[in-house]
Amino acid sequence: MLMFKSSFKDKLKAFAANIMPTLSKLSKAFLLPIALLPIAGVFLGVGAAIAANTPEQSTLWFIGKVMGNMGDVCFGNLPVLFCISVALA
Repeated sequence: MLMFKSSFKDKLKAFAANIMPTLSKLSKAFLLPIALLPIAGVFLGVGAAIAANTPEQSTLWFIGKVMGNMGDVCFGNLPVLFCISVALA
């Protein structure tokens, strides 16, 4: 019985040693899409606030719409960014 426990512990340690580098590479791959979220959120929020509080078809309204669309593109393509980052890892 003692042999079984030590053998199992050795196998578990070997498994952990093999999987840790893989999980480390995967976590580094997720860094870019996750770091992009706050920037896209700021663009989306500020752009919507500017566009909502200015007259339509003015220059400031257009700038707000462009900023909002920049944030919306990032959020809309977030699954694609995650897929690309996993493929590169």
